[in-house]
Amino acid sequence: MSFQLIFSPQFYSIFFILILLPTSYSNGVDESLMDCFHPFSCGDLKNLSYPFWTDDHPQHCHLEGFELIKCEDPQPLILISGHEFRVLHINQSVYRMTIVRIDLWEDTCPKNFVNVTLEHPFLHYSKTNQNLTVFFNCIPWIEMPCENMVQRLVDPFYATDPFVIRDNFQHLRKCGTSVQVNKTNFDRLRNRKLNLLEALKQGFDMEYDFYEIFCSKCKDLGGKCFKSSSDLLCKHGGANDIQANTNGKLPNNLLVVSFGEMLMDFVPTVGGVSLAEAPAFKMSPGGAPANVAVGISRLGGSSAFIGKVGDDEFGHILADILRQNNVNSSGLRFDHSARTALSFVTLRSDGEREFLFFRHPSADMNLRKSELDINLIKQAGIFHFGSISLIEEPCRSAHLAAMSIARKSGSILSYDPNLRLPLWPSAEAAREGIKSIWDQADVIKISEDELTFFIEDDDTYDDNVVMEKLFRPNLKLLVVTEGSKGCRYYTKTFKGRVPGIKVKAVDTTGAGDAFVSGMLTSLASDIKLIEDEKRLREALLFANACGALTVTKGGAIPALPTKEAVLEVLKGVAAS
Repeated sequence: MSFQLIFSPQFYSIFFILILLPTSYSNGVDESLMDCFHPFSCGDLKNLSYPFWTDDHPQHCHLEGFELIKCEDPQPLILISGHEFRVLHINQSVYRMTIVRIDLWEDTCPKNFVNVTLEHPFLHYSKTNQNLTVFFNCIPWIEMPCENMVQRLVDPFYATDPFVIRDNFQHLRKCGTSVQVNKTNFDRLRNRKLNLLEALKQGFDMEYDFYEIFCSKCKDLGGKCFKSSSDLLCKHGGANDIQANTNGKLPNNLLVVSFGEMLMDFVPTVGGVSLAEAPAFKMSPGGAPANVAVGISRLGGSSAFIGKVGDDEFGHILADILRQNNVNSSGLRFDHSARTALSFVTLRSDGEREFLFFRHPSADMNLRKSELDINLIKQAGIFHFGSISLIEEPCRSAHLAAMSIARKSGSILSYDPNLRLPLWPSAEAAREGIKSIWDQADVIKISEDELTFFIEDDDTYDDNVVMEKLFRPNLKLLVVTEGSKGCRYYTKTFKGRVPGIKVKAVDTTGAGDAFVSGMLTSLASDIKLIEDEKRLREALLFANACGALTVTKGGAIPALPTKEAVLEVLKGVAAS
C-alpha cells in the first residue's frame, strides 16, 4: 500500500517561517504580546519639566513646533504631525523627550498597530532608539481548529532594521509595522528581561532642535538670533530682548557631561585588614567620571554620563544607578563581549585605599568613536574626563574624539587625572599619557599625591614650582586637593588656599570625585566665578564640604552627599 501527502503553498510558508524564526529574527516568538499576561503599568511622573518654561500651567502648553495638551495629567499628551503621544519624561538639558504611542499606552492588549512615521522640522528620532519591525496578523488565511495555537507560535514577532525578507515571504512586508524602542529597553528585551509589549509601553526618544525653535521665535518677533558658546540672544531692540542658555535650561546652568569608566567596587566591611583577611565585602558602584556625574545630580545640577559597561548583571545595576540618580545615561553603551570592570579595595586603618583591578579587557576599554553620543557631547557646557580611558585603544581614540567635539562646541574641559598606577604599563607611561592632554584642559584638579608624582623631585609646596611645572596658557583653574587640610588653587591672576573641614574618615573612596562634583556644580551655575577670587573661594569651600561628607561613609556613589547636607555642614563652619 502507498499513499501521498499533498500540502498547500500556505503550509510551506508557515513551515519555513517556524524553521527560520530563531535565526531570521532578533528574538524569535514573543507570546506575551498575544497573551498580554503581564500588562505594563508606569508610575506617575512627578516634577515633569517642560521645555522652555518654568511652570506647568496649561496656558504654557502650546509651543513653537509642537503642542502639549492635558498638562494637568501626570503624563500629558503631545500632538506631533497629527498623532497623539503620552509624554513620559522631558530632559531639557539634552533636548530629549520620552514619549509613548497613545494606542500602546491606553490599550493593554492592542489588536493592531498604527504605522506612524514622525516628520517635523523641529523634531527627530533620537540615536538612543532602536528601530524594530513588528509583524502582526500576518497569516489570516489559516482556517483550522488550531488557528490560535499556530498564531501563538508565529505571530506576532519582530526583527531589527535593516531587515530583508526572503523572496518566498514577500507577503510579510504587508503586515510589517515600524516601531521605535529605547536602546536600553531593547537590550533588556533581547535579554528577555522585558517582553515586547512592555518594551513598547516604555516609549522611545524624540529630540527637539532648541536652536531652531528659539531662533524661529526670534524671527517671528522681527529680531536677529545670535549664538555664542553658552548663550542665545534674540536682539530686536528695547528692553525685551530674549536670552536663553543653549542647554535649554535657565541661563548659566550648564549641563556637565562626564566621560570615562564606570565599575563595581568591592569594599571590605571592616578597615585595616588585607583583602585575604576581610570577613566580607560590600558591593559599591563607582568609577571616577560616573561618581562625578551622580555627585552633580545629587547637588541639584544637571549631568550626563558617557561610557561603556558589560551586558551583565553588574552593568545593568550600574545603569540603573545612573537613572535612579537622575543622570542622563543616553551615552551609556553595553558591551556584549566583555565584562564590567571590577575593583577590590583594601581599606587601611586611616581610611586610605589600595586597589586591585579586574579589567583586561573590560567593557569600558572597548568604547569606540562610532558609539559616542555626539549630540549629547555637543550639549555639554562642561565636559569632564579622567585619564584611565587614555590607557588603551579603542577607548583612547574615543576619548580624544569626544574632547575634540566638546571643544569645538564651546564646552569647558575639566580634567581629573585620577592616577591609578597599576593600570598603566609603567610610571613613565602614566606620566606621559596623562600629560598628553594637559594643555587642552580649562580646569584641572589633582590630589596632593598626584602633585608629587608630576613634579617629581621639586618642592611641591612651592607655588612658583607648581605654576612653572603644571600651569599652561589654556588653563583657567588648577586645584590641588590636600585631604582634610583643604585645597590650593591657581589661576592666571591669583592663587591661595581654602581650609578643609575636619571629620572622622571611614573610607576616602570617592572623596576627590565628590570635591570635583561640588566644584563643577558651582562652575555650572556661573563659569565666570573663576575670575572672582572671593566667589571662587566660596565654591571651593563648598567642594571641600562635599569631599569631607563623603569620607564619613563607606563606598563611592553611596556616600556622595546632597546639597542640603553640604549646606548644613557649612552652617556649622560659619558658626565656628
